[in-house]
Amino acid sequence: MVVGNEEGIRKARWNLANMYYLGSGVPEDHSEAAKWLRMAADLGHKNAMYKLGVMYDEGDGVPQDYAKAKNLYEMAAYSGFSPAMIALGILYFQGHGVPQDNFQAYIQFSLAAYWGDPNGTKAREIVARHMTPVEIKQAKDLLKSWGKLNE
Repeated sequence: MVVGNEEGIRKARWNLANMYYLGSGVPEDHSEAAKWLRMAADLGHKNAMYKLGVMYDEGDGVPQDYAKAKNLYEMAAYSGFSPAMIALGILYFQGHGVPQDNFQAYIQFSLAAYWGDPNGTKAREIVARHMTPVEIKQAKDLLKSWGKLNE
């Protein structure tokens, strides 16, 4: 848990990263934004983890690196950030930097839906069209065992 001054530092790094990303008050510089996002992510800022993951996913301001994107998405997803769950599900669904895996994609989209993200529900419906009824049942059983199933 970040307390006291560390919380302020984390937010300041996030804000500075966004300023560089958007060119708000400073010259637009996505590489510099990535540097500040990394520092905020290292302090546990889940939005920073996700945004930096997107940058690695797309090769925006950093070299494209799906493994780094996956790692950052996972860290943000584990802290309950549903857009990261969806991004992770997309990596699995498309097979970018990971073996293509509809089961894992379904799990990630379902977790996002569980946390109330309507995009998770929509994405889960799409990936389910590419799965057998047995695979869907196995995914649902796993989610139910975690107490994370809502339909």
